[in-house]
Amino acid sequence: MKKIKKTWLIAFALCALFIFGIPAVLAEAGDIGFFGGISEGTRLPLSTDILIQNGKKITNRTLTNLTYKEIVFLDGVPKEVSGLLTVKQQGDIADTATYGSYKVTYTVARAPGATTNFIQRSIVFNVTWRREGTQVVKNYVATSWTETINVEGTTFTLSTADYSFTVSLLEDNTPGVVYTRGDMSVKATYTNGATRYSYTGIGEIYGFSSAWANTETHRLNGRIETDEWQMSYQVRPSVSVLKTLQYSKSEPTLISFDGNYKEVSYNESGLAYTIFNIPAKFTGMADSGFANITTPNTFEQLPFVNVSEYAGHPSARDIEKLFAMGMATGPVNQYKPNQAIRRGDFVTMLVKAIKLPIEKPSTKKPAKNAPVVFTFPDVLPERADYPYIMAAYKAGIAGGRGLGQFYPDHALQRDEAIFMIVRAMGLSGLGLTPTNATPFADDADIADWAKKELYAAAQIGIIVPDANGNVNPKTTVSKGEAAAIINGFIEYMRIELKADYAEHIVGYVY
Repeated sequence: MKKIKKTWLIAFALCALFIFGIPAVLAEAGDIGFFGGISEGTRLPLSTDILIQNGKKITNRTLTNLTYKEIVFLDGVPKEVSGLLTVKQQGDIADTATYGSYKVTYTVARAPGATTNFIQRSIVFNVTWRREGTQVVKNYVATSWTETINVEGTTFTLSTADYSFTVSLLEDNTPGVVYTRGDMSVKATYTNGATRYSYTGIGEIYGFSSAWANTETHRLNGRIETDEWQMSYQVRPSVSVLKTLQYSKSEPTLISFDGNYKEVSYNESGLAYTIFNIPAKFTGMADSGFANITTPNTFEQLPFVNVSEYAGHPSARDIEKLFAMGMATGPVNQYKPNQAIRRGDFVTMLVKAIKLPIEKPSTKKPAKNAPVVFTFPDVLPERADYPYIMAAYKAGIAGGRGLGQFYPDHALQRDEAIFMIVRAMGLSGLGLTPTNATPFADDADIADWAKKELYAAAQIGIIVPDANGNVNPKTTVSKGEAAAIINGFIEYMRIELKADYAEHIVGYVY
């Protein structure tokens, strides 16, 4: 995986509108269907959208009329067909239950005006699920499926008496990212007059969903058999939805601000296919191809921030982004980028960045003579950073420094910053090593509790040692470095993680 050359790369973010416990609005695995096709995807919500949502849990979710494309091989020649995809989910995973079920219906309708090369499909899955800690297993079984496909005037009709369609997904809900791995299996028969076309498919599903990027990628191996010929092929669809920041300088001279950042949401949808054996009657046909869907960008302006007094400082742009996104608050001119950042302040920014829900301190008075117990005696409810520290602690992102204390006002160390970021990403498992050693020259200076996370960070390239091979774990982190950490992580999430789930699997770049 490519390393981004920054001393610190870390964290993805949204803005302060999310600090009141509004749950993340994340894409669901299967939003593009399980048929080897692609949709335009669903855009990441605007910051204002999530504010309006105001923490309400969505139990009946519908995605309507998404542009959809698929490559079909039923007549022996790959043909691109299209339609409008609608996904309707009735029910959801309950927060307080450990198992349950709901239904998902996928409908592909003919686009208005389409006279050929279209799909008309309706398939209903019963989804049973169970929870094990942060992990959720979902099992899809098709209970109803009707379909016709028109290819250049020829219609293929699904036999509703002879099909099987199952999908099994495993989701791991880490503090900042939902990771998905799954498998699918399908068997169906299509007819065109007296001719029968037997289709079998088996595939893998990979995906992740976060505040700044969602990607879902499938690798589906299919086989078509008739009395006259057989064909096998692989389809690799991938859909990514991303959000980034762009700075726009104001053109008018007579305007109160020189420029501002905007959040830009955009989609990348493409599929590639490879035919492994071409029937003799189709000799000379291309054995690979590609299809994609383009969608318009969505913009939302962010408040302008005046960082003129930091002109020339290497973290000036990072500080500007933090304030524009609302992860840093207060007077900009008091940020003091060369000053060490407090542990409580860094945790607050990280929790805001990953939209981790927080709990407001209870306003109820305790019962008379009832003992009051706090997790950390030095983190009391009247502190502004109390809900963020407690949210990070409960999520396993941050802990105390010993003696039962959190030390929120102490300077943050580099090993603590890396530890929290890797935990937030849910990638501590990459740090498992029999030798329990990192590749850094100053490995002996790294505390045992941080070695796994620092090793993971080295594995995925989000930290780069200095010229002497040291990571300097006990060095304090400045506020300017903290700003670079947060914004570097945004880039990592949007570029590197997406590439691993898309280009790495499908073998092409959008």
